[in-house]
Amino acid sequence: MTNFFLEQRLKRIEREANDDLLMIQEFGPGAYSTEELEDLLPRAEAVATQIKKMQRRLLYMAVGMSIWVASALFCAILGEHILGYIFVAFVPISLVAVIIGHRYLRRRYRSVREEEFARTIILNELARRENYWEA
Repeated sequence: MTNFFLEQRLKRIEREANDDLLMIQEFGPGAYSTEELEDLLPRAEAVATQIKKMQRRLLYMAVGMSIWVASALFCAILGEHILGYIFVAFVPISLVAVIIGHRYLRRRYRSVREEEFARTIILNELARRENYWEA
């Protein structure tokens, strides 16, 4: 049993160590060459774009919950109670989908909030190195 927990921790450490953007945020860009930083910049922008798309989809799903409630109220006014119950049943389903999507996003991209920060670190380091070579 202890081997299982040890292996799980080692896998988590290895996964986090392979996340270059997270490593730059924690330890700084000094350990990376200029070429590596230039390669990381488009990847950081692609990850940030992908995260924004996923967050937008989660927002649409969250807004969809209010649409389900409004549709259920509209059906109740019209006397279509069965259809109203179906719309009300979609509210918790949407809520669970939003929660699962958010947790997946947080787990898949450990540095969700700091993606822009990592991009700024990379840009500043590249600018600093360019000024260093010019001086």
